[in-house]
Amino acid sequence: MCLLTYIHNRCYNVLITVSNHFHAGAVTRTTAPHRSTVIGREQKIRFYQDRIMRTLLISLIISLTLIISACSDTEAGHAVTEPEGSSEQDTSGTAVWIPCKEQAPLPEIVVYDRVREEVPDLGSFLSYSDEVYASVPDKLKVSFNLKVGAAVCPRTITGQYTFDRKRGEITGFSYDNVTDDNTGTTLSDEEIRSTIDKNIDILIKNGSKHISEDAFTCERPEAFYEIVSLGRAALPYLNEIKDHDMESANDRWFVAVMAAFAIAPNDQDKTFSSPDGKYILHAFDGNTNTPAELTDYNLIVISDAETGKVLYEGKKMYRNIDVTWDAQRGYAVISHGFCGYSRDVDIIDIQGSVLLELPKVRDIRALAAAETGKENVDDYSRYVTRFTGFSENQAKFRFAFSAPVFHDRISGQYSFDIEENVITGFQATISEDISDWMIP
Repeated sequence: MCLLTYIHNRCYNVLITVSNHFHAGAVTRTTAPHRSTVIGREQKIRFYQDRIMRTLLISLIISLTLIISACSDTEAGHAVTEPEGSSEQDTSGTAVWIPCKEQAPLPEIVVYDRVREEVPDLGSFLSYSDEVYASVPDKLKVSFNLKVGAAVCPRTITGQYTFDRKRGEITGFSYDNVTDDNTGTTLSDEEIRSTIDKNIDILIKNGSKHISEDAFTCERPEAFYEIVSLGRAALPYLNEIKDHDMESANDRWFVAVMAAFAIAPNDQDKTFSSPDGKYILHAFDGNTNTPAELTDYNLIVISDAETGKVLYEGKKMYRNIDVTWDAQRGYAVISHGFCGYSRDVDIIDIQGSVLLELPKVRDIRALAAAETGKENVDDYSRYVTRFTGFSENQAKFRFAFSAPVFHDRISGQYSFDIEENVITGFQATISEDISDWMIP
């Protein structure tokens, strides 16, 4: 920078000198100068012109040299910061990739994809950090920590690689063994069941005061980790607990859902096929890092089973879904809700690629209050809506309202005309008889 400043000032001084000579010549020209005087002035002008050209040429050469030197570190497409010192040595610093000519993948994406090639069941990406620990000419040696899996029980993978600055490539990539392979234990089936039961009992001891699933793991994390450390060997019994206790949605069910998800996050996505084999419904979970929403699905895709063509795509939040089909009409019926609190129904017209507009819960509450004469229907906080079938254009439903503080249930049935968008045949009664379908 100092050299360029000097060249600039030197050129400026030369130009001022020439300008002064031109100015002097313009003043004396009116006095008819002698021919020898004119020739001498022209020689000086040519002399200074030559000096300017040489100076500018030198400035241009030096500038181009500096530009080429500055770009040599980025010719591979990235610039990487490195620690001080050029010889092999222990040092520290964060490896930073700066896109130059083309947008390239970030290092965390490259590292995650490299590991996932060998471990397909790696789980969701959570976080990434790296550090330069040594450098040699044109190469940086980097160590990294990659966290994957479920946020409630992440797995940390450590490793290292060499970044070639000339080529902009990662070489010498290696990482510690990923041990979540999923039998994770040498215990017998009976011992696995005993371990799970013991730690679930610890976790649910004060379960009544918890308001979310992840709260169970915060109070006694060591008990939760002991279940998760069993790996995939624990899944058969955890799934057995989930299936057995789904209707009641008790504390054991909550813990089983949490543990099964922490062990195998990718298993959360669900697939349902129509009985006639024409359609496939995929339910995708987009909240794999949010423990309180482990059983949520925020994307529903229905496709043609033969061609793979997408017939319906809906972005709506669902929880604990189940699917039935009406092949004759081309409908997919999704039962969903918060176990222990509510259960509702959605109907998808597959060929029309539309979610049908069905009666709202508040509409059913209002009709139930009018039918039974009960004024506190809104106090019955838990509800179930159950689809029972079609009759021509009529979709038929059963419903029930309940609350922990009440001993009775408000239940009934109604039909909904899909074409006319009206409720027909509404009935509601108050009863203390409780059937399984009434439990949300």
